[in-house]
This record gives sequence, C-alpha cells and structure tokens, in this order.
Amino acid sequence: FNCHVIDMVEEIGVSDLYNCLTKWLEYCLSTGGHSAFDPHTISDGVAIADCLLQLDSHYFNAAWREKIISDTAGNKRLKLNNLKHVQRRILEYYNGTLHISLDKYPPLDITRIAEQGSEVDLARLLQLVLGIAIHCDGKEQYIQAIMEMDQEVQHVVMGAIQQLMTLESPNVVAGDEYKELEEQHRQVRAEVSVLRAEKERLLQSVHELEGNLRSVVEEKSDLASELENVRAQLKEAQSSLSDSNTAKVQQLQRQFEAAKLDKLRLENERDDVKAHGRELEAQVEGFQQKIQELAAENEQIPILKDSLEEMKYLDSKVKNYENVINQYKKKLEDAQEMRRQMKALEEKTTAYLQQNMDLEEELRRLSNTSSEVEKYKQRMQVLEKELAHEKLKLLEVRWPGPEVRG
Repeated sequence: FNCHVIDMVEEIGVSDLYNCLTKWLEYCLSTGGHSAFDPHTISDGVAIADCLLQLDSHYFNAAWREKIISDTAGNKRLKLNNLKHVQRRILEYYNGTLHISLDKYPPLDITRIAEQGSEVDLARLLQLVLGIAIHCDGKEQYIQAIMEMDQEVQHVVMGAIQQLMTLESPNVVAGDEYKELEEQHRQVRAEVSVLRAEKERLLQSVHELEGNLRSVVEEKSDLASELENVRAQLKEAQSSLSDSNTAKVQQLQRQFEAAKLDKLRLENERDDVKAHGRELEAQVEGFQQKIQELAAENEQIPILKDSLEEMKYLDSKVKNYENVINQYKKKLEDAQEMRRQMKALEEKTTAYLQQNMDLEEELRRLSNTSSEVEKYKQRMQVLEKELAHEKLKLLEVRWPGPEVRG
C-alpha cells in the first residue's frame, strides 16, 4: 500500500492531492453549517476536529472537542498538542470502531505539520478523515457530496478512497446487499445515460423533421403561388384565345390538374410529417418521463440503504426484546412457583398456629390443674399434721403417764 500511495502522489502531485482533500474538507464543513476556514491555518487541527465532530458526534464528542484549543495564535506547541489529540482519536476510531489496521498506512509526522505545515502529512491525515466519512452513519450524504464536486476533485478523492479500501479486512467490506444496490445504481446510471443519448437523437430527429416540414410548407406556398399564376394565365387564355388555341387551353388545364394533384400530394406529405412529429414528441415525452422515474429511483437508493440499515437495527432490537420477554416469562413462572410455595407455607403456618393455640389452651388447663393439686397437697399436709396431733392425744388418753413424744 505504501507503493500505491507513493505512486499516486507522484502521479497527481502532493499539492493537487492536498488541495483536493482540502476542498472536500471545506465542502463538508460548509454543509454542516460551519463558517469558511482558511486552508493555510488547517495545520492547527481545529478544522479537522470540527469535521470529525460533525461526522460522528457520539465518538468525537463535545468533551473531546473541548481538549482542542481553538486559538493557537501560531504557537507551534499548542498546534502540536491539538494534532496529537486528533491523531490519537483517529487511530482509536480505526482500530476500535472500524476494525481497520493502519499498520500498512504510511506514517505521518504531525511535528512537521505543526512546525512546517507539511502538505504531504496533512494530505495523509485528511485521507484518514475521508475514510471516517465514508464509514460513518451519514456516509450516503458525504458520498453524494463527493459526487456533486468537480470531476477533477472527484477523481482524486475517489482514488484516495480506493487506497483506504485496500486496508480493509474482508469482514469490513460491504455485504452482498450493499453490492447489489451499488450494481443497481450503476445500471440505473447506465440506463439514464442511454436514455439521454436517445433523447438527444430524437430531439435532433425532431429538429430535422421540423426543418423538412418548413421546407414542405415553403414548397407548398410556392406551388400555391404558381397555381394562382396558372389560374390567372388560364383565365387570360380563355378570354383571349380563339378556338384555334383550344389545344393550348387543354394543355394549360392539364397543367392545372397536375398542379392540383401535386398540391394534394404535398398536403398529404405535410400531414404525414406532422403525424410523425407528434409521434416523436410523444416518444420524447415518454422517454423524459422514464428518465424522471429512473432519476427518482436513483434518489431512492440511499433511502433504501437507510431502510436496510434501519431494518437490521430493528431486527437486532426485536431479538433483544424477545430475549428480555423470555427472561420475564421465566421470572413469572418462578414467581408463580414461589406463590404456590408461599400458599403452602401459609397453610402450614395456619395449622401450626392452631396447634399452638390448642397447646396453649391445654397448658392453661394443666396450669389450673397443677395449682389445684398443689392446694390439695398443702391441705393433705395440714390434715396429716392434725391427724398426728389427734393420735398423740388419743395415746395420752389411753396410756396416761410420761409424755409421749412423736
């Protein structure tokens, strides 16, 4: 690829390549609403940063743009700092977003840009910006902008694009659908060129027929004048000639009849020419309408490309939504299973609560019974003491004598 770039620079010239890419950059900035810039001040990196922000505002965002110092006042160190930010971000975009390796791309020296305004290195830097333009989301707009530029600029810019395309890996090259649209686009352009050539040929034919028609009308006018002269001569001959000149009169009559026949023939030819002219005009109108339809179809190609990209994007979103729905279905089934388990637990809890209440009730009854038993025990102890006391009294009554101790 280095050889290709060197050959292109040698063939076109550094100045021409730099000037064409600068015109393209200026055209892109003007379409984005930016004010015109001085190509001599492009070496500060500000215009290139504005262009990158316009091409992909999500990646080259405003936060990144704030790192670019707009007013360098010719300070080489500030210019070099701007160019470092630009170069680093461009390389990250190619590697991370476009997945294109720039190992084979000719190295560019941003120091020479900042210090000397090197057109060779600036041309290479602008070529990388051009590569981002033809790969960003709005690539159709920028490709159409290239097609609207001068033929010479188009030739140079397209050559630079073809060189960048040689860097792309097979998985980055456009798919079959894009190639098919490009082929349809080329076919439509070829058909439009053929129809335009046919239109020019038909217009030339109509022009020639109009000239023939004017010649026929003039010839008819001449014959009408000649016929009037013949009629005048006939009348004059009829009034002045004697019977001996009847043959001459008959000859003049025959000439008159022949002139009438010529007149009818010319009128018929005139009508045929007019009819043929109307048919050609109808064909021209049909071709013009077909050209307009093909042009409209040609304008629809970028829209179809956008629709295709949008359908791909929507398809990926639908797949994501389906995955999310499946996840929610799984969670819903888990929730229903948990509800069933919770219901079973609630039923068990209710049974346990009822059993606990029954046990508490039984415990209360047992507590009351225990208190009564305790009272009976105390009563029995009192009664046993009284019984022992009565026994002692009975012994004393039966066996009087020394005191008996129990």
